[in-house]
Amino acid sequence: APYGNIKGFGSRIMVEWALCQKVPKEGGKVDSREGTIENDESYLAFVEELEREKEPPMSAEAMLEAKEKQSEKDPVVVITPLMAYLMQKQQRAAAKKKEAAALLERQRRLRAEQEEARRRDELRKAEEARRKAEEAR
Repeated sequence: APYGNIKGFGSRIMVEWALCQKVPKEGGKVDSREGTIENDESYLAFVEELEREKEPPMSAEAMLEAKEKQSEKDPVVVITPLMAYLMQKQQRAAAKKKEAAALLERQRRLRAEQEEARRRDELRKAEEARRKAEEAR
């Protein structure tokens, strides 16, 4: 049903069934901390900090100069945990590469020694065969 107010503006009114039929109580609980903030130590310290006169902040140029002077005095190298991890990873990779190169060199030397031993054995066998052929004549 339309509803009109004094100025003539109309609105639709809708009434529905409420699941909870209770009406809120007036008053409610009283907060025991109400009105005690003026006596709180942390609040008083905060208000005192706000009221204290602060020095104006440094200009950007002055701040940059101060930072440059500080970095000239003692250059600080900061190694974050991520950088430390990456450096360790790089060192492990280099050690593995060096170990692999040493292993390849050792294998190459062993192959060369085996090849040399095989050649000597073949020469010895050829020499023995030649001697037997001379003796048979």
